Order: sequence, then structure tokens, then C-alpha cells
Amino acid sequence: MVKETTVVNKKRVTYTQGIMTDLKKGLPNLHPWIESLVGVIPHAQIWHLPETVTDLLLHTTPNAIAMEKVRLPHKLTMLEYNLSLEFGKLEKDQFSCYNRAALLIETDKDIVANFVFKDPEANIWLPIPPIAIPLTAIDNITPWWRPANKGVYVETKFLRFSQLYEDMPKDASAKIIREVVTDIWCVLSFMQISACSNATSINIPVSSKIIKAANRRGKYSPTNYREFSLGNKIQVRRNTYNKNTNMPRETHWRKGHIRWQPTNKGIIRKWIHPTIVGAGVPVSKPIMVKV
Repeated sequence: MVKETTVVNKKRVTYTQGIMTDLKKGLPNLHPWIESLVGVIPHAQIWHLPETVTDLLLHTTPNAIAMEKVRLPHKLTMLEYNLSLEFGKLEKDQFSCYNRAALLIETDKDIVANFVFKDPEANIWLPIPPIAIPLTAIDNITPWWRPANKGVYVETKFLRFSQLYEDMPKDASAKIIREVVTDIWCVLSFMQISACSNATSINIPVSSKIIKAANRRGKYSPTNYREFSLGNKIQVRRNTYNKNTNMPRETHWRKGHIRWQPTNKGIIRKWIHPTIVGAGVPVSKPIMVKV
């Protein structure tokens, strides 16, 4: 379970305010599923993930055993995150949307993910149709979530897609589905790490001045949000050598994973941070994870 501390007088406004503002601009002409987001978001617990934290999540491989019976920390969770260059744009066909969010709704049967991307050119938040991950798929990710040449591969028949995907052109729906694999990866890692004993979060109440100012302008403002506290700096181990050749190893990520640790109170889950190992951190280009 996540251990929590509270920090006051931090004045950052979450992405959720901008998302709500952009969604409301279309009322009352919104599609019913977007209108439902406007009604649900104010009731969600917001979790903000800084870019370095998202990198740590995406360099931690979701583990089939670790995911079993793992659920969201809140039935309604708004996950805000930033993709680094490594994950934000690898292929020419990908979206260049680095700021993202996911409204996650846990039901008795599934977790419904409503992903929202910020279009940097139009400077507007754009939601995509919902994708449901059955709880049976969460409890057994082996058949549908597996390593591939670049990142991971998802067997989509195990997921449930909104009818809206059937209504759009096939090339458009295929592009969105390819894109959200990274977002699903982020959600799965968030879930498994938040269930670990060494995961911590910071509860940040939003200042009353910000809330009053938002109300005066007719905008939404959350009362508080949480930041996943996984360490502000990525751990780096420099000058490691290959045992066989005694030559410096190529700089690369060593994946994070879940460890089961015996204690006096029984076996606990512990998250082992991913680390950068090798001769150092490249300056000119991102480190690519090897799978």
C-alpha cells in the first residue's frame, strides 16, 4: 500500500483543470461519452506523475504474478503524466503529445481507461474513446501483454473497445490503438508499484486562493492531488564493466521489477527501481530500453 505524506502551500495547478476547461467548451454539443467525463472527473482522485517518474514506470516491466488481484488505489483515479522524448515520439506515425492523462474507472468487471492527450499545436486537450481492460486480463497479463522488438506487444482481443472505434476509419482506429499501448503500460506499472510496501505519495492540498480564483472565472479546480514520490533523480551506476571482457558496458537501462521479500510480518511486495548502468548517461540522445 502507498505510504502518504502531506505538503502544503504548493501552488501548481493540475492538468485536470485544463482538461475540464477544454471539454466544457463543447457543451452542450458534446458526444455523450465526453459529457460523461465532465461529470465524473470532479469525483476522481488525481495522481500526478512527473516526467522522471513516468520514465521509471515505463522502465519497470509489468509482472504477471505482481499484477494478480492488484486494483486501482481509488475506484476513480485521474492519472496525469508526461512522456519523455524516448517514449513520446519513436515513430513518424506516432502522436507528439507529451502531456497526457487517463481517467480510470474501476467497476466489478473491468477498468475503463479514458485517455486524454494534449495537442501541442492546437494547445487543447483531446480525449479518445474509452478502452476497457477486464479484471480477468489484469489478473493474468501473460496472454496479451508481452515483450516485442520495440517496447511491448498487446493482443487486443483481450481488451474491450468502445463502439466508436468501429465507427471511425480503420487506419485512424489502428493508429490510436498503437499509440495507447504506452499509456496502458504506464497504467499497469502504476497499479503494480502502488501496491508495493515501499511506494510513497505526497498529498498536496490546492490553495484556497487558487480555488476561489478558478470559481470566479467559472473554471474547475481540484481541492487536492497526489504526486507519486519515487525519487526525483533517476539512479545512475557509472563505470560498470563487462565481467567477460573487462570493457566498459554500453549505457542502458536495467529494468525495474517487483520482489517478494520475507519479513517478520510475512512476505511483502517491494519495488526495485530501474537504474541506468554503463559508462554514463548519453547527452545527445535518450537511452533506449532493451527488451
